Amino acid sequence: FSFLAGVCITRLLQQDGRGVFTTLQADVAMLALLLSFGMPAVLIYFLAKGEHPGRQVIGLAASLFVVLALVVVIALATAALGYLDLSRLLPPSSTGFDGFFVGASLLMSLLQSFLGSTFLGLREFRVGNRMYVVSALANFLAYGGLFWAYHNRPEDHVDLVLTAGLLVQFGLTGAWVWHYA
Repeated sequence: FSFLAGVCITRLLQQDGRGVFTTLQADVAMLALLLSFGMPAVLIYFLAKGEHPGRQVIGLAASLFVVLALVVVIALATAALGYLDLSRLLPPSSTGFDGFFVGASLLMSLLQSFLGSTFLGLREFRVGNRMYVVSALANFLAYGGLFWAYHNRPEDHVDLVLTAGLLVQFGLTGAWVWHYA
């Protein structure tokens, strides 16, 4: 499903659109890797090892996530006010929506990573596997639907694809949180 979703995105976006989309996705992946400080792996290790109370380990990870979320929100607000230049991070033709996409997608990606790591560390593999399949299916349905609806229209679909991606991520983040709750 993930491969088919990627094919639909590639076929829907024009050459410039693919570059913008790929750059924004790479920005989110890079920032998530750097800002998480390896916490998902640490979370898996300490929860699976069981030497420390799981509640404390999860609480520490949640605290780190809250701090990271505040940093991202403050950085976005600072950039929106013109005090922070994101031009090295975003593509040259980027808009304010692109910056919002990176920030929102980054927050949801970090939260999904922390929750997924929590389930792995607690050996709740069924939840993780189910969510990864649901994620691939949701992406395929969203991007496949967009391709089906818009593939004959030559206009730029980057914002439409980014919006669909945010909506899917929002739904998936909600599902991760629901499983955790």
